[in-house]
Amino acid sequence: MHSLEIIPVDNPLANPFDPLMASAHKNSGYDCIIRACHRKNAEESVGIIAVEKERLIILEYSELEESQKKRIGNGKLAYPYANTGLLSFSVAFIQKNGERRAPSS
Repeated sequence: MHSLEIIPVDNPLANPFDPLMASAHKNSGYDCIIRACHRKNAEESVGIIAVEKERLIILEYSELEESQKKRIGNGKLAYPYANTGLLSFSVAFIQKNGERRAPSS
């Protein structure tokens, strides 16, 4: 077993044995991958995936500021990727970090 996929309970249509995600994770060499999709529009009620201070972050739609919802000069969304909540962690990562406490923000 290479990885463990995390699926939110409120997403009953998610495939718990997604071969595309499993393959992408195994071939990526990363400890964790996140499935994203393009946001349809700035008003869509979905969390976003963004980069802040060179770190990947996920912001819930209820936390978004107006500036994070808007489009940039070329008409594209400033933050085009929606968080699906689907994650995959390598077993090695879980074994290495399973007992660690998450840093508080």
